Amino acid sequence: ARHVDQVLALLPFEPPYMEAAGMRCDFVGHPVVTEPQASPDEQAAFRARHGIGDAPMALVLPGSRRSEISRLGPVFREVAKRVHAARPELQLVIPAATPVAPLVEELCADWPGNPLVLDPRRLGEEATAEKRAAFGAADVALAASGTVALELAAAATPMVIGYDMGWLSRQIIG
Repeated sequence: ARHVDQVLALLPFEPPYMEAAGMRCDFVGHPVVTEPQASPDEQAAFRARHGIGDAPMALVLPGSRRSEISRLGPVFREVAKRVHAARPELQLVIPAATPVAPLVEELCADWPGNPLVLDPRRLGEEATAEKRAAFGAADVALAASGTVALELAAAATPMVIGYDMGWLSRQIIG
């Protein structure tokens, strides 16, 4: 607190914690907090549309930038292989960001279990609704660190967050 003048909080529950620690804090919000969430009917329709039914479903979100996918992709691939070996009935769903959709498709082309890639280039106007439905329908997610963690939290989807940094950052911090 002695090094912080003021915190601009993204989530409404944060100010009391910051203030209790002796910091001034104002809730300014985040767009994710106000975005609509998929209804149970939309989630069920997503599962039906993609033939998932009641099978367990995991989202894999390796990032929205080439650098993230390049660093985290091999790690997420290894996780996918191990999880599939332990739970072959698990359906992997990989929502891709438009700029990196081809890279994501290439990344998971050899993953086991025939993962479903949600490519916004093919989904058109339905891309946002399809992504929200997937987030709500998932049982668990593995995601790159970033805004997607807030989106998953808003959808009440349990998650594991992965992070890796570039070589230069690692040298500076190390």
